[in-house]
Amino acid sequence: MKLKGYSLPQKAYITRVMKALAGEDGPVHFIDPGVTGTGYATWVEIGGQRATRPIDCGCVKGIKKNENWQDRAYYVVGALTKVFDEYGTRVVVVEWPELWTGSSRSQTAAERGDIIKLAHLCGEIDYCCRESGFKCVLVRPSEWKGQLGKQAVINRIKRRLNNWSPTSHDADAVAMGLVAMGVF
Repeated sequence: MKLKGYSLPQKAYITRVMKALAGEDGPVHFIDPGVTGTGYATWVEIGGQRATRPIDCGCVKGIKKNENWQDRAYYVVGALTKVFDEYGTRVVVVEWPELWTGSSRSQTAAERGDIIKLAHLCGEIDYCCRESGFKCVLVRPSEWKGQLGKQAVINRIKRRLNNWSPTSHDADAVAMGLVAMGVF
């Protein structure tokens, strides 16, 4: 796989995903967990170094805001499990929370406890994967996208996938997949 133009962290990310696949092409699920919404993107095969749309992507919906955050995390994992079961699963790649030094938005999230809640959700997803026998790869945002903002991610997806892109939480999940394929 040619990785020209990728940063060292991105190359390491791609290598980790490919190592987890152990020579297989998938199925692979990429998860962008969130306190307000969790995006996912699924590819049955990610080989071939060709930008392809995921077979399925979306956001976990139906989360009741008045429920406590542990119950919401449990609901998200249940919804993701249905996706895993529908398409089969070899590897699940989950974006792990990261505190961005110097970012007031990141600092505010940390002070509110959102990063801890997000880490709890990631832990539940990881536990679900392990219990089901799936490999789970936890990655920091800086490993796969560097400093790119949401709109820059969406614009890149559109360039790679003939003007198609999700615009919600699943955009990062789709981009994580494209980076893993070496086509972002």
